Order: sequence, then C-alpha cells, then structure tokens
Amino acid sequence: MTENEHNTSRNRKRKPLTLHEKWRIDGELIRKSDPEYYDSEQSKKDFKANLEKIQKILQKNKEQ
Repeated sequence: MTENEHNTSRNRKRKPLTLHEKWRIDGELIRKSDPEYYDSEQSKKDFKANLEKIQKILQKNKEQ
C-alpha cells in the first residue's frame, strides 16, 4: 500500500453508528467487564426477581 492510499483510507469518514449498534457494543463491553456476574446463575435469579417485582407493580396498577 502506498503512502497516499494509506492516508486516503485513514482519512475516510465512517458512517455513524445506529443506536442499536451502540447498545449492542455497550452490552458487549459491560459483559466483558464482569463476566462472572453476567454469566452466573445469580444474574438469572436477579432477573427473575426483578421481573416478578415489575409484574406485581403492573398488577397493582391494573387493579387501581
């Protein structure tokens, strides 16, 4: 690759990331930062507990 070709490819503007792409990249970085938490059974239990809390809140709101 000649110097001119190298400069052209380096200076080429990239298209901006979509919001979905940013979220995906952020999620990957978060998972990599603490893999033990995100890959453990505890995170599944936390998810289920939070889901149950949300369902209870929604049920209370429907009753009101």
